[in-house]
Amino acid sequence: MRKQNKSLSYLLAMVLMVSVSSVFAASDKLFQYKGKEYSLSTLPSGLKITLHKLQMELYRKKLSLIDLAVFQLYLDEETKKTGKSKEFVVNKALAVDVPSDAILMKFYERNKAQIPYPFEKVKDQLQKMIMEEKAKYKQVQFIQDLKKNNQFKSFLMAPEALEVSINTNGFPVKGSLSAKVTIIKFADYQCPHCKHAAVELERILNKYEDQVNFIYMDYPINRSGISRVVAEGAVCADEQKKFWEYNAMAFEQQTQLSKDSPLELAKDLSLNIDTFKQCLASNRPAGKVKLAEAEAQKLGLTGTPAIFVNNKKVNLVNINSDILAAVKEAIEQTK
Repeated sequence: MRKQNKSLSYLLAMVLMVSVSSVFAASDKLFQYKGKEYSLSTLPSGLKITLHKLQMELYRKKLSLIDLAVFQLYLDEETKKTGKSKEFVVNKALAVDVPSDAILMKFYERNKAQIPYPFEKVKDQLQKMIMEEKAKYKQVQFIQDLKKNNQFKSFLMAPEALEVSINTNGFPVKGSLSAKVTIIKFADYQCPHCKHAAVELERILNKYEDQVNFIYMDYPINRSGISRVVAEGAVCADEQKKFWEYNAMAFEQQTQLSKDSPLELAKDLSLNIDTFKQCLASNRPAGKVKLAEAEAQKLGLTGTPAIFVNNKKVNLVNINSDILAAVKEAIEQTK
């Protein structure tokens, strides 16, 4: 028991230490140079976002430490109440079923290209890996339930959202052009989280209709080169007024995308194939994608999706709730 309390004290001390040491507001002074004072809000966009990203990483680490503290408190209470060992309580709380051979085989077949060994040779490793992942997920859910059912309240403040300048001229827009709230998404067609975000953004557009519009910008960071080729095909689909249909279909077929996908998607959408091929052969699609890519790099973006609402970067911890919350806040500010 004494050892557990010591662990909890250490966790809480870490939370306190990082809480008081390093989070500052956009208006806080950072340094002075040649008589001019600089704050987070006055830095160039790329540096501003890089520094803000560090703040967000620290904020998330604080949240993780607090979750561990909540779980440790639960363990202390349960071991005291039941007289059982800490290991017993953990195993009971986070017990997961052993995956069947059918589940293991399905996982193996889906990832066979990355597993250069026969199924029987890696079966035990796959079982262990899947069970560990299930246990991690169950722990997250377990801690969420603990917080929900025990009057949990966090006093941590998330870093302020940053407002940046983004050149969106000429990029596809969906929704009312007169809307006061604009969502900008930088995405890669092979990014699973980008596909997830696409579903949520469509839901938001349908819900808020004339209040919100959406601009899509490519940031093909996947090294396969497939995302770039698909993005260039989207430029050509846009020239035939079918960008959003092409965009949606590409994300739907994400796991099957290849360098042949642009032409296949064009045929599925009944585009003029000769015109589409002529477009692909020109320098227009590559140039358009590079413009969006350069904008992402100017902003210091290193991953996808990157979502901005009225030029303020959304801190994505939970894609669904974070985007929706940012949109709601932006709508309220326009009233």
